[in-house]
Amino acid sequence: MSIISKHVFSKIVLLYLMLLQGCHSEELPTKLERIDISVSSIKTQGISQLTLTAGNQLALTAVGYYSDGSSHILTDLTVDDWHTNDKKVGFFSAPGILTGASTPDLLSVNVIKEGITSNNIYVNVTAAIITDITVTPSSFLSSKAKRNN
Repeated sequence: MSIISKHVFSKIVLLYLMLLQGCHSEELPTKLERIDISVSSIKTQGISQLTLTAGNQLALTAVGYYSDGSSHILTDLTVDDWHTNDKKVGFFSAPGILTGASTPDLLSVNVIKEGITSNNIYVNVTAAIITDITVTPSSFLSSKAKRNN
C-alpha cells in the first residue's frame, strides 16, 4: 500500500469509528420544563368557579411536560411540593389532596418541583352551610296527659 492510500484508509477507519461511537452515545436526559395542575373531579354544582366547603377535600392532579416532548402525571410529589397562599383557608393533607380550612376566602394553589412552578388554580373556600334541619323533641306528652298532671 502506498503512503497516500494508507493515509486515506486511516482517515476512513477513523471516520467509521467516530460514526459508530455516535450511534452508541447515551441519550440526553429529559428535563422537566412545565407543570400543569388541574382538578381530578370537578363538581361545581352549577357554579362557574371551583368551590370547596370548609372541612371537605378536593383532589388535584399535576402533569409534567419534558424536554423530549413527553408528559406524564407526577406521582412522586410530596405534600411539601404542593402550596397554598394561606393555610388558614386551605392546606394539603396529602399529596394532591386540598382540604378546606376554617377561614372562608379565595385560595391560590400551585406545585413547585425541580425549580419549576406550575400554573395557579383558584378555589373559593366557603363556610359550611346548613341545608337541612330536623327537630326531634326529647319527650312527647299529649295535651290530655298534660291536663291530668
